[in-house]
Order: sequence, then structure tokens, then C-alpha cells
Amino acid sequence: MIKGFWAVFPLLLVMTLDSACTLLGQPAAYWQGSFTSLHEAHPMLAWLLGQGPKAFLLGMAAGAGITIVLVAVLPGMLGQTLYAIAALWHGFRAFGRLSTEGPHLFSALGSHLGGGCRDCALSLAGRPGIGLCASFAMIVLVSGVTVACWRWAGLLPVAKAKPAKAGDKGKKEKD
Repeated sequence: MIKGFWAVFPLLLVMTLDSACTLLGQPAAYWQGSFTSLHEAHPMLAWLLGQGPKAFLLGMAAGAGITIVLVAVLPGMLGQTLYAIAALWHGFRAFGRLSTEGPHLFSALGSHLGGGCRDCALSLAGRPGIGLCASFAMIVLVSGVTVACWRWAGLLPVAKAKPAKAGDKGKKEKD
């Protein structure tokens, strides 16, 4: 059983990244109200996107809530297995979109932002290999956040240094 906010925060982070990449990856016609022109291979998510961005976000939030509750109440390996499957699935979706559609995603992000953030996102969109770099950066970020959160939640042991014995000090000085 996985308990505590910090234990599930990395999963929520990856689910949020997946949802954001999915929404940002939609064509301009989608954002102009033509919800039938969308990019999504998963039939259930395509249906949600077809209902509009609010319906998609509500559906993703409901799915995240159900997943988190199941992870929290399922015993031992069952909950951990569901956690791993959900994290990997959403992670591969988000990182796959970043690596293949990186320039488009940064352009879309730039069009939704203002000021310096907009300029930064649009300048990143024009750089070759930005999708792969962003994907790698997100993998490193999510991995680091996962380790830190799991340590805070007590799921990963923290190594403690053993105190030196009095006799060990003299042996080191002789060598």
C-alpha cells in the first residue's frame, strides 16, 4: 500500500505532463473550435478531446484520481505494479510527444504565453533537436523528483554513515 502525497506526486507530475503535451499537440483548427480535427491515437482520449479541452482535462483528472485511489488502497505489489504501469504509460506518451513533436509543442506553448516566456518558447521551437533535448531533460527531471519524493515519503531508505570505531583511526594513520 502506497501512502502519502509525496509517494504519488511523481505519478501526478507525469500524468500532468502527458495531458499538457497532448493538449499542446493539437492542431490550430482544434483551438479554433473544430474539435473533430485532433491528433490522438487512443480511442477513449480521442473521444474526450472531441468533446473539447475542458472535457479532456476533466476526464484526465478523473482518471488520475481513480488511479491514485487504487494505488493507495491496493495491497503491496498490486498497488506498486499499477503505479509503475501508469507512470510508464503516461511517461512514454509525454516523452514520445516531446521527442517527435517538440518544435510544434514549443510553438503552441509560445502562442498561449505572453511576454518573455512567449519569445523564449518560440525561439526554442526553431532549434534543431529541441524535442529530443526536452524529452531527455524531462526524463532527468521526473527521475530526480521521483527519488526525492519517495525518500520524503519513506519509500526509499536513506543510507546512514556508520560511526568510525576508535581502533579504525589508528590503522588508517599507519597505512
